[in-house]
Amino acid sequence: MKRVISFGDSFTAGLGTDKSYEESQLGKHPDWDKWTDKQKNKARQKVSKFRRENSFTKFFADNFNTSYENRGEIGCNNKDILDSIFRYDSQYGFKDNDLVLISFTSSLRDKATFIPDLINDSLMAGITWSVKDMSQLLEGSARMVFKNDNADQYKEFLELYLSDFLLNVYDERYYDIYNFNLVHFIQSFFKYKKINYIMFDAFEPMFRNEIPKQIDTTYYWEIGKKNIWSYLKDFNDERLYETDEVYFTVDNDRNENVHKHPSRKGHKLFTKELIKFYESVYRI
Repeated sequence: MKRVISFGDSFTAGLGTDKSYEESQLGKHPDWDKWTDKQKNKARQKVSKFRRENSFTKFFADNFNTSYENRGEIGCNNKDILDSIFRYDSQYGFKDNDLVLISFTSSLRDKATFIPDLINDSLMAGITWSVKDMSQLLEGSARMVFKNDNADQYKEFLELYLSDFLLNVYDERYYDIYNFNLVHFIQSFFKYKKINYIMFDAFEPMFRNEIPKQIDTTYYWEIGKKNIWSYLKDFNDERLYETDEVYFTVDNDRNENVHKHPSRKGHKLFTKELIKFYESVYRI
C-alpha cells in the first residue's frame, strides 16, 4: 500500500474531533467578528486541516507508514461521494497499490436537485435532508438561505414546494434501488481498475432491508450490521464523541442527542477495527 484515499461525509472529514478547539478557532474566537472574509477562510482551512489530521484516514495511513488524502465533504450525500470518486480519478487517477476507503452517509440523504442555483450552500445548490430531519423541514425549523436579494422572491414558493415534495413525491423505495445501483457501480469500477477498497457506513445502514445478492460483501465492513456510530456507541463512553453538538437530529420522544460525530479518541478506536478488517480481507 502506497497511499490511502478516503471519501465520505463529515465523519470522514473529521468534524467534531475536538469541538472546543474548532469553536475557539472559528465563531467563538475573540476576533471573529473583526476578521475579514479572507481571514475567516484562512481560519476555516486551518480547522479543516486539523480535523483531517485527527481522523481515521490519517491514523490508518500512519499505521502503515504511508501517505493519505482525505476527501471527506461535510453534509454530502452518497451521490456526491460517487461524484467525488470519479472526479478524483479523472483529475489525478487512482494508482496501483492505492487503498480507497469509502464511508457512506445516510442512504436517505438527498438534495433537491430541481431547485435552481439560488441557495447559499457551501457544497451544492439545493437542500439536503434525510428522513430523520424531514419533520424539522416541514415544521419550518430548517430555513433556506439565499445567495442574494433577487433570489429571495422565490423563497415562499420553494419552501412550499419542498414541503409538497417531501410529503407527496418523496418515496423511500426509490432510494433502495438507487443506492444498490450506486454501491454496485463503485464496486464494479474499482474491480475494473484493480484498485483495493474498503466500504463501510458512517451512522446509518446503507441497506435497510435485504442486501442484494449482486453486492460484494467481502470488502464491506459489517454490512447491514454495524456502522461507525453504532460501533462506538457499544463502548458506552461519551469521550468517543464530540460534546454538546447533535450530529444529525434530536429524538423528539426522548429529547436527547442521537447521532454525534466521533471525537479524536473515537476515530482512533474505529481505526483499530478498520485495520483488523483490512488485514483480514487482504490477508496482510
